[in-house]
Amino acid sequence: MKLKFLGGVQEVGKSATLVETDIKTLLEYGLKIRQTEESSRFPEPFGNFLDVLAVGHCHIDHSGFLPGVFDICSPTVLGTRPTKDLIELLLEDSMKLMEEIPYRLTSYKQLMKNFVTLDYEKPYFSGKTSIKLLDAGHITGSAMIDIRHEKKRLLYTSDFNTTDTMLHNGTSAPKTNDYSALILESTYSERDHPNRKQTEQEFYNKIKEVYEDNGHILVPAFAVDRAQEIINVIRKFDKHIPIYLDGMCNDATDIMFKHKNFLRDPKQFRKFMDSIERVYGFRQRKSVLNEPCVVVTTAGMLTGGPAMYYIPNLNKNSVILFTGYCVEGTNGWTLQNKGTMMIDKKEVKIETPYQYFDFSAHAGKKELIQFAKDLNPEKIFCVHGEKCNEFADELTKEHGFKAVAPKLNEEFKV
Repeated sequence: MKLKFLGGVQEVGKSATLVETDIKTLLEYGLKIRQTEESSRFPEPFGNFLDVLAVGHCHIDHSGFLPGVFDICSPTVLGTRPTKDLIELLLEDSMKLMEEIPYRLTSYKQLMKNFVTLDYEKPYFSGKTSIKLLDAGHITGSAMIDIRHEKKRLLYTSDFNTTDTMLHNGTSAPKTNDYSALILESTYSERDHPNRKQTEQEFYNKIKEVYEDNGHILVPAFAVDRAQEIINVIRKFDKHIPIYLDGMCNDATDIMFKHKNFLRDPKQFRKFMDSIERVYGFRQRKSVLNEPCVVVTTAGMLTGGPAMYYIPNLNKNSVILFTGYCVEGTNGWTLQNKGTMMIDKKEVKIETPYQYFDFSAHAGKKELIQFAKDLNPEKIFCVHGEKCNEFADELTKEHGFKAVAPKLNEEFKV
């Protein structure tokens, strides 16, 4: 088994790893969410042929350049049923926002046509290689990818979470000790997350405080899972506070209803989501802020979406609550670090206070280390993180693993 790392090395974004057995399998093909001078937006070329293209979940840093594969060849695409539908939603939205689409429209259509959906734990066979998807606990339909060829076995975690949330049970390492290699996401390899239950309580306490002061609570949220998770957290504490859901979150919610078996508690999810008001279009949006309320809307990093309408129209008692990571250079990052945002191409000082709550759907440092210990692979490759080198050194020196942080285009045999 040979590995070649084409993206997502020592950075978050453009995840891509080529696995060669008796077949060629590409694990994801994402985009860099925000390009900087030092980094390219696209992963490296994979060659001119693939048998299989496997994707862990729909997020653009993992799926954004999948159609580009079909400019070159036409492999079988593997993912779960929710992942297929959510990729379609996010890619179509992504294409609307791009100044220039970096692949042919026919390639996007062929990607969706070649999609073979798998249930968790059900193997797909090609030649002498088997590929299996395991629940990653990250978002709806997210998967770790298990590849076996003869006596070699690889686990690619993609993004994963071992902590229970309102929507999903946390995952755990497969209970076998025969893995030759682990490709481990390292997003939060340098820190732990706060206690989840405590974060939920503090989040609700802030909402209640602002609501009772007749303010608006704006929650910019990722459309897939985060918006719905936040609503479920609020409804756990309060069944009556008015909640509005706006933007692409509504489309994602409908997809999640369709794939209810991928949720921890489908009945509760339906009950909580049916208790809110859905917002469609500008006319309805104008009346939302007539009363104190919670507004959950895209975009999570304030890069566009209905959030850009709400912010200038919040009353003086309002607050903006961030629940997810904002990439440097986005409006969300600028607001949290400089107190300003770009609105209509002008830098504007925002007077509304903001606060950040850590609702990450990634494993924290302790969970990453424990996962590695439970799996006990022969070798670990640390990817999808800004501190991969440091984390690989720590896994090696303090925990006895053979760990490495691969470089771009670096190849390994396992």
